[in-house]
Amino acid sequence: MGFFIQDLHRQIEQLHTEAHQTSKMIIYRGQGLSNDDFEKIKKSEGGLLSFNNFLSTSIDQDVSYSFAESVGYNSQLIGILFQIEIDPLISTVSFAFLDNTSQYSDSEKEILFPMHTVFRIGKIKKIKDRLWQVNPTLTSDNDQQLKQLTNHIRKENKKRTDGIV
Repeated sequence: MGFFIQDLHRQIEQLHTEAHQTSKMIIYRGQGLSNDDFEKIKKSEGGLLSFNNFLSTSIDQDVSYSFAESVGYNSQLIGILFQIEIDPLISTVSFAFLDNTSQYSDSEKEILFPMHTVFRIGKIKKIKDRLWQVNPTLTSDNDQQLKQLTNHIRKENKKRTDGIV
């Protein structure tokens, strides 16, 4: 499994390099979240958000809105429309346009992010009952809170691995 994940990361980086994207973009993701997970996001407005998987997004707001709206009928889930701002000039995070590589390229207009991409949670607003919009922004390479968190995690990992031979 590790080989597959490394290879996918490598392919995302390659496609990102080939795309030469330099202008700001707004992309979207529609999904359902449990009530507890959504409450955590609401309480973290202004803080950091990371997805623990590869993140599939779309440049088509209608496609993402449909995904978000469809889960709102499940009483266990809240529909979330993520409206994500990306500025490639302030972040070196790779992302890939899947125009020619995805089976859904025509209908979904997908953009794929690697695992653990970090965003700053912006404005959160209610669209309608059981459907909310969250506006994260891709973090800058100079984000001080992200740097502090990264350094803290590195120190903790070093402490844990120092005793391992």
